[in-house]
Amino acid sequence: MVVIKCSNNGFFAVICEKILRVYDLRNSSLVHKFSLATEESTTDTAESKDEENQLLNTTFTYGCIFSNSGKLLAAFADGKDLVVLRTEDWKQIGKRKVAKRPTAVLFTNKEDCVVISDKAGDVYSYKIAEENGLSNESLLLGHVSIILDMAISRDDRYILTADRDEKIRVSCFPNSYNIKSFCLGHTEYVWKIVIPEKLPQISVTASGDGTLRFWDYKLGKTIHMETFTNVQSDKSSNVVSCLTCSRTENIVFVGLEGSLSLYAFKINEKTTVEQISIVDLTLDGPPCCLAVDYSNRLWVVQSYKEQPLVVFEMSAEGGIYEFKRQSMSSLLTAEDVDLIYEGTKNRPCLLNLKKSKADPGSLDYFDRKRDRIEAKRKKDGTELESKKIKT
Repeated sequence: MVVIKCSNNGFFAVICEKILRVYDLRNSSLVHKFSLATEESTTDTAESKDEENQLLNTTFTYGCIFSNSGKLLAAFADGKDLVVLRTEDWKQIGKRKVAKRPTAVLFTNKEDCVVISDKAGDVYSYKIAEENGLSNESLLLGHVSIILDMAISRDDRYILTADRDEKIRVSCFPNSYNIKSFCLGHTEYVWKIVIPEKLPQISVTASGDGTLRFWDYKLGKTIHMETFTNVQSDKSSNVVSCLTCSRTENIVFVGLEGSLSLYAFKINEKTTVEQISIVDLTLDGPPCCLAVDYSNRLWVVQSYKEQPLVVFEMSAEGGIYEFKRQSMSSLLTAEDVDLIYEGTKNRPCLLNLKKSKADPGSLDYFDRKRDRIEAKRKKDGTELESKKIKT
């Protein structure tokens, strides 16, 4: 799995094979390298064998986020360690062992708190103090299902949490026991959630049901929905695999599982949404991850051996958007390219997030039910005979 993130001040982070690499895009140099491997992540424990952890192993392995100013970076890997780094000197200012496997992480916009969600559906916050590191955890809220992604409003008043049970909860922050609204409408897991920088009242969510929804999240109201149809024979091709927003143009970029196409939607000031043409933005392999950097360039991790990481410079003239591919030779070494490509081989299997929904009218359902009843009857009969013999 490969994760990429860009900061507002020119940093570019890549997590691959449990190694965090940070580049400075302003001078095309590698500025920091940090291992996220832990003892727990390399040992084969009983916990890693259960069904829920097998699901996490194929969907959530790494995660990282820059703070708004780019002065802080938080990261986690497949262990239970949350690490916060200061980008000025790359000093580790805090490290905490979380109770369960993390699934998402974010900073508040004031940069005084880091928030993390876990596989149990709980969300915790940690106060940031450079003198004392991270405070002890404080429970904010809980879902009854795995939380897949989070976002926080620009004024730090609301936190949005999306889970595997199709729900998006909008809670007050930090008093998250007060629920502002629910954004309901998706029929499968909600995999990604973003809030455009220039339209803080809008959120965009991607789901396994093949739809992209735009919300007035405070009201819990859908203002627009896009439905993706199967563009290939692969059943997973209508599932949104990656989602990001531009920093200045209110454009949402979408990549589909198993597809070589990217889609782009522009949100206008009146909160209307229109699809824009991006014929120049062609990929060589299916997209795995998207990010937009400080100069509004689009970065794409693709499953393609020769060039697994590509970047496009975006320009707009007369309402027409053009994308020009740029060279990456000055930033990445041959070793970096090989590692990123190897990481794309272990890309998240989003279909594992879908819950099996047996049809009560199917023969398989009744066959399994009959077998369970028969097995229980035999077990109860055996126990009864055993009791009679003893008496």
